[in-house]
Amino acid sequence: MINNQSDNLQEMEVQIKKLIILLLESGFPKDIQDSWIKVLPQMSLKQIDKFINVLEARYLNKITSNIDKKYKEKIEKILLEFKEKKEKTERDFNDTLKNFSTNLNI
Repeated sequence: MINNQSDNLQEMEVQIKKLIILLLESGFPKDIQDSWIKVLPQMSLKQIDKFINVLEARYLNKITSNIDKKYKEKIEKILLEFKEKKEKTERDFNDTLKNFSTNLNI
């Protein structure tokens, strides 16, 4: 029983630290952060867990948005290169076809 209480306290400590870090990284103005901190004691554990999940999603979205932009730029560059190569291949094919037609006197 004591071990179980100790585990619960450790888990609670981890969740509190996580919540504080996520709240500080949320980008919310200081007054909003303070308001959330004041409301926390009145929230149920389930509500706090949901709040942590929302903050985690917000944080992950924030840190991955640059990655999304970076890969979008890479994909656009690859598509542009593909389009340019395709157009060159089509021009080369048309030139070859013209030369072939000329050589056949068509």
